[in-house]
Amino acid sequence: MKLFRLLLLPFSLLYAFIIFLRNLCYDAGILPSTRFDIPIISVGNLAFGGTGKTPHIEYLIRLLSPDTKTAVLSRGYRRKTTGYLFADNMATAASIGDEPFQIYNKHNSNITPIHI
Repeated sequence: MKLFRLLLLPFSLLYAFIIFLRNLCYDAGILPSTRFDIPIISVGNLAFGGTGKTPHIEYLIRLLSPDTKTAVLSRGYRRKTTGYLFADNMATAASIGDEPFQIYNKHNSNITPIHI
């Protein structure tokens, strides 16, 4: 295991340097940043599954929804449709994605639809 970690060390250093440069470009205004008028919490590592994003989203909904209008925007991984869709009573896992479907079914009374 130590050998494997040692072999991966150069890649992690390269990754750290690239992220450092990327953040530096945002801080210097070279890469554009977008501001919104409402608070946004972004949860995710779009490249990897199994990192606990969905349980974390559900926790945030339970935590915030008593006092705050809450909305969830998801890509709907492996869904059979494209474009923006709103979850409603006609939604299926195939139409909006399995995890958004799960979130909607558990928390639909706590999520406020946002029309884009």
